[in-house]
Amino acid sequence: MNTLRKVILIPLLFLLVILITGWLPAGDSHMLGNSDAAALIEKATELRGNKPKEAMLMAQKALKISKEKNDKKSIIASQNLMGSLHLYLGEDETALQLYFSSVEIAEALSDPYWLSATYNSIAIVYQSQKKNDLAIEYFKKSLQYAEKSGKENQILNNLYKLGVIYETLDSLSEAYKYYKRSYLIEENNRNAEGMFYSLLGIGSVSSKRKDYYQAFVIYNKAKTIADRLEVMAYRLLVYRHMGELFLREKKFLQAREMFLLALQVADSLEFNKEKRDCYINLAATNENLRFYSDAYYYLARYVDINDTLFSQEANNRIAMMQVKFDLRNKEREIELLKQKEQKSILVRNSLLAGISLVGLLVFLMIYLYRTKNRHNKILKERNNEIQLQKEEIYTNLDQLARVNQQLSQKNQQITESIEYALTVQRTILPGPDAIRRLFGNAFKIYEPRDIVSGDFYWLHSCRGCNMLVVADCTGHGIAGALMSVIAHTQMNHIIEENPDIEINEFLNTVNRKIKALFQQKEGETKRYDEGMDMTVLRYDKKRKCYQIAMANQVACFIDNEGVQILQGELYSIGGVFSKNTDHQFNIFEIDANRQGMLYMFTDGFFDQMGGPDNKKLMFPRLKDKFSQIWQMPVQQQKQELKDFYAAWKGNNKQTDDVLIIGLQITSQ
Repeated sequence: MNTLRKVILIPLLFLLVILITGWLPAGDSHMLGNSDAAALIEKATELRGNKPKEAMLMAQKALKISKEKNDKKSIIASQNLMGSLHLYLGEDETALQLYFSSVEIAEALSDPYWLSATYNSIAIVYQSQKKNDLAIEYFKKSLQYAEKSGKENQILNNLYKLGVIYETLDSLSEAYKYYKRSYLIEENNRNAEGMFYSLLGIGSVSSKRKDYYQAFVIYNKAKTIADRLEVMAYRLLVYRHMGELFLREKKFLQAREMFLLALQVADSLEFNKEKRDCYINLAATNENLRFYSDAYYYLARYVDINDTLFSQEANNRIAMMQVKFDLRNKEREIELLKQKEQKSILVRNSLLAGISLVGLLVFLMIYLYRTKNRHNKILKERNNEIQLQKEEIYTNLDQLARVNQQLSQKNQQITESIEYALTVQRTILPGPDAIRRLFGNAFKIYEPRDIVSGDFYWLHSCRGCNMLVVADCTGHGIAGALMSVIAHTQMNHIIEENPDIEINEFLNTVNRKIKALFQQKEGETKRYDEGMDMTVLRYDKKRKCYQIAMANQVACFIDNEGVQILQGELYSIGGVFSKNTDHQFNIFEIDANRQGMLYMFTDGFFDQMGGPDNKKLMFPRLKDKFSQIWQMPVQQQKQELKDFYAAWKGNNKQTDDVLIIGLQITSQ
């Protein structure tokens, strides 16, 4: 699978565009004035991408007019345009001859603008031939003259291309330097599009340097620009780059999420090549996650779309051959016209010219016939290679299908084990009416992300006091559920040993027991963080007072005086960042006579992805919802919160386990 994965960086796409179009910016046509040649050059520049034959004829005509009028700058522009068209047709040497001729004229004029433009075009030819040392030499010459001319578009063009080529050579420090210079100029000009591409280059270099955090920050900055410009293609590039970054970090779940977003945008834009890249990246990511069914699905989609793209590329090559053939025919027609114009003067040589022409035609036909046969042979060999690759892929797909069947059986066994674990977990959780028996009017929302949950609650009543714990264990699913059982057992032992324990000491005791159980020592590096975030509430019936203490959680109390946020300590129970020494936990007190609502919750509710921009719900939105519903009957509050959560989540998967408990504060 890994041998199929190819990461296609945006600088290479940018380079491909440059190679096809050449380097005579349409916006600089004013450098030629308003002559007939300038008009032809401008029109040919517009046509070169779609109608190269017509563009070549116009450029040749512009060159003829420029030479007749001895217009040096128009001669340079005409030759440079013809050079870009010859490069497009694969005639590199012809392109270089034209460019070096332009250099001689520009040097005679001492014109830094045209020297920069022409050196840039020469560098592009060498870059297409993978002669990177020569390409760098001429890009730097172009940059030197661009700085003399003061043309920022020329400066930016060369800075970005130097960044691309140094990145290709893995000279990452040099690449970073040129991308950074390009970005600073674009930022100074407030050119959002230029900033976007420069940021992608900087992010790519940071990723290759394994500075993953910087790459993540840079890509997020690029995403902000893409969102502000509302250009879907830019969002696609950011999603794909971030997916590739997470893939390098082996953060396969995050990589899978980014590639799915990229695929969604590519599909809406009908960008088949980008879809192909997303499919192969998703196949690789799912393979690493051992989601073999999904890996099989995306690999099959990759094979299908790759066949389609290959057919398109074959058609493009045939069209390119036709363009070359038509151009040669046009040149031959021009030659015939010249011969007819000279016929009256060269009557004596007409017979010889005719014989020569026939010989030339025969030679051209033989040459074209052989060329066509050679290309057809190459195309046939390529098709055979692809057919063999397809057969190999289908063989691998069959093997994957068998593995997937075995995994399905294993998955069924695992699911049955998890369902049994759910039965075990349910036995330790208080029944549905237990909270109401101890605390009166109350509601509970308990939604595990998987079958079993890492969020749990614990109740106890003793000596005129009722206790309630809301906890969020590390992870979710099986790992979280096991941790919840361990924590439940430890809390029962603690309360049996000391029924009158203060709630802050209760938190410290749980912390000590969990750390002792997992043998965590000060300064020890653990692979897993076997901890939990916890809120402890106690109601003293005699004092008619509620006490609450929290470890890395918040709670919310609302009454007629307003909203009060109860902020817990930034300290996780039993976690690798907690200490063996006791922690001073703040205790908040609420008089039962205040008549309000107390909400305790884990972070799963407000960490849910969704909404119109597919972002996290966040705590401020949850707090505002509490403010809207706190005076409703408790069961109506529960339904309002469930509807609010479902509307925000939409079609997204549940992000984490969800637990919310709401208590109506009264004198019991």
